[in-house]
Amino acid sequence: MKAIACVLVSVLPASMAAGDVLFDNGVRMIGGNIAEIYHPVTAAPDGSGFDTYQPFSVTDAGGWSVDTIGFFGRRDENHGVDANGLMHVLLYAWTGSVDTLGSAIAGANVAFADVSDPDTGPIWVTESFGGLNLAAGDYVIRAQGLDSFSEVAWHHGETGPNAIGVQLSDGQAFPRGASAAVRINGTVIPAPAGSLVLLSLATAARRRRPVR
Repeated sequence: MKAIACVLVSVLPASMAAGDVLFDNGVRMIGGNIAEIYHPVTAAPDGSGFDTYQPFSVTDAGGWSVDTIGFFGRRDENHGVDANGLMHVLLYAWTGSVDTLGSAIAGANVAFADVSDPDTGPIWVTESFGGLNLAAGDYVIRAQGLDSFSEVAWHHGETGPNAIGVQLSDGQAFPRGASAAVRINGTVIPAPAGSLVLLSLATAARRRRPVR
């Protein structure tokens, strides 16, 4: 039984910490400054534009309880005074292809810099996703224009899996070659105690098994 007690004591305290970081790929920097490169999230009146998808994974056995998801970006003022910094984000289980996604798990609207302030730079905008529990597995965040005048510059992340762009006019999907700046905060959900006990018993049984 000593082996079981050791496993439980080593796992539970870490799982009970609040406000942990599930995923944070930072913001890409060049020479100490924020790189002026980004993934477009647009929905122009003529039907053209881009959706952007950012994959991430939950590797803890018990999963995660998500509190907030933050996005680093700005309104793309290069598209004129009628453009806005509004985007709609949706969360899906990630199948590895944007063509095989199921129903969205959760969603929220994100508003970047005010359209009347063209000099506002990129900022972190954090949205609440409280009450969202994610089991261990792969997921993807989809960002799309909230309306036909959405022109958003979702900036590059420093690390992490590459974002995927989808051109709305023809549905073409392609790797962006860089991640999108996003961070997810929440709390690790402790794995069921029974699974830890069974794992420890199985390990102990293997150790007692005679070598033939």
